[in-house]
Order: sequence, then C-alpha cells, then structure tokens
Amino acid sequence: NDNFALRGNQVRTAFLEGDREQSLKKFGLSAERKTIVITGGSQGAQALNSALLSILEKLLADDGVQLLWSAGKYDFKKVAAQCAIYGNRVRVLEFIDDMPAAYAAGDLAICRAGALTLAELAVAGLPALLIPLPSAAANHQFHNARELYESGAVQMIEQKDLTPVLFQKTVQSILHDSERLHQMRTAMKKASKPEATQKIVDSLLTLAE
Repeated sequence: NDNFALRGNQVRTAFLEGDREQSLKKFGLSAERKTIVITGGSQGAQALNSALLSILEKLLADDGVQLLWSAGKYDFKKVAAQCAIYGNRVRVLEFIDDMPAAYAAGDLAICRAGALTLAELAVAGLPALLIPLPSAAANHQFHNARELYESGAVQMIEQKDLTPVLFQKTVQSILHDSERLHQMRTAMKKASKPEATQKIVDSLLTLAE
C-alpha cells in the first residue's frame, strides 16, 4: 500500500534520558560491576530462562558481573530460588516496570528480538545478545535480529544452536571486550530512530490532507 512507510517504532523519550548511576541504585546493583539485563518480555521466556540457569554458576564465577533478570510470571519463583545464593549480584523480578531504567543500568542485554524491544534497545544504545523466538510469525524475530547483527549492534544465537558452552562463551567474550562493547553501543545508537513518533504524526497529517 503506497499510504504506508517504514518509520521505526514509537519509543518513549525516557529511553533517551536514562541515568546509569540512579538506575543502578534503583535496582540495588553495584556501579563496580558490569550489568547484564535479561528479559523475555511480559510473559518471560522459559527457554531463555532455562538456558541462563544452565550457565549461571560459570557466568557468576566472574565477580565483576551482575544480573538484572525479568523472569516472567511462570518462572519467577524457580529463577529467584536458584539465584538466592548470589545475594545482591542477581536482582530477579517477575517483571521490570521501568525498562528505561533497566536499560540505562545495563552493559549488555540478553533478550528476544521483537520489534519494540529492539527499538527500545536501539534508542537506549544498549548492546544485546539476541535469541530470536523461533515460533514468531514468518520468523520475523530472526529477520529483525539479523538486520542489527549485520550492522554490528548485536550478537545473535538461534535457539536451536543455544548450547550452554556457546552461550557462556558468547556472553563472556562480549563482556570482556570493552572495545567491542563500545562499538556495539555506537552501532546500536546509529540504528535507532528516536524521531519515529514525529514522522508517524507527519504521515498521518499528510494522509488527512
């Protein structure tokens, strides 16, 4: 349809204004550690949670790492129980209400690849390891992720390839490479379209005329 154009997703300006120090305090996390933000969406992602639990001990053997984990309502109790021994190094929530603050606190996100999630990550400039939802219609999450992967903003692992060894090595290789994190952050910000709301409004006004 000629009346439609790709404009990007509408994203709250709060994602542009996140304060790292205040966000870390909000979640009770340390400014001295690198923060991984984990989210599978409002319902959580059980496969993603299980994969993370399988590498949790090795991941947290590095004292410089902490987790902010949105586990979802189905897995919250299980994830919280298994993370309890790590104290304030792992903050487990059923759902994160303030995603702008979560992304501002983060050094790396581990998440699915829905369009809105990626738009928010891009505006926040947060590098990510994406595990696209394989059951998404027309495999659209994979295609969403591949576009950002090719730009250098994210790393991607398909769920069928998500072995504990590959998962662990990929996360650690990103976190331990400050230059790569910087390059990913730059590419992610470049991919953002924070002007999307105004463009959508302009398009609607044009149609109305």
